[in-house]
Amino acid sequence: DMLMESERPLDAVVADAHLGYYYQGVLADRVHQDILLPFQQKGYKRFIMVGTSLGGYGSLWINNDYNELVSGVVLLAPYLGKNSVINEIESAGSLDAWRSQLEGEPTPDDKVWLWIADLENRESPETQSVILAVGKKDKFSEAARLLSRSIPDSRLFWNNGGHDWKTWRALWGEILNSPEWKELVYTE
Repeated sequence: DMLMESERPLDAVVADAHLGYYYQGVLADRVHQDILLPFQQKGYKRFIMVGTSLGGYGSLWINNDYNELVSGVVLLAPYLGKNSVINEIESAGSLDAWRSQLEGEPTPDDKVWLWIADLENRESPETQSVILAVGKKDKFSEAARLLSRSIPDSRLFWNNGGHDWKTWRALWGEILNSPEWKELVYTE
């Protein structure tokens, strides 16, 4: 509703991305096949992924696999992996140092941080296209603080809320009224 009432309404599609898509490892491919490609064929040129909680993880995944189609990502209280992974990154001192210590096949919780590291390391300013919004009392706020080091301050939105819709709606309203949103969505 808030998106449709905003200054310049946009088309929006809500993906019913239940856990099965994540567990089966097909989320990004399904969104690509079922949403991105059909809308691109209809002439749509800009795609912004907006993900809340686990949807934030999914939005980063889609951005990683199909970044040539994704213009930006809005993360509302994103799930970014277990605390053990966050602690490993903190102990390593940087994402690159942590990445160099990884052994074996990365876990799904490792992968999200590998995607974030790739965003940081790309020559184009990919992290300029990420907006992060989190309540300071959110159960995922520590991971968000770690991610926030890679995002310009103007694209960070914090409030005193927790991991709930009241907090997310307030943050979403701030984003929709921000110059950063307008730049992300309306820049050709």
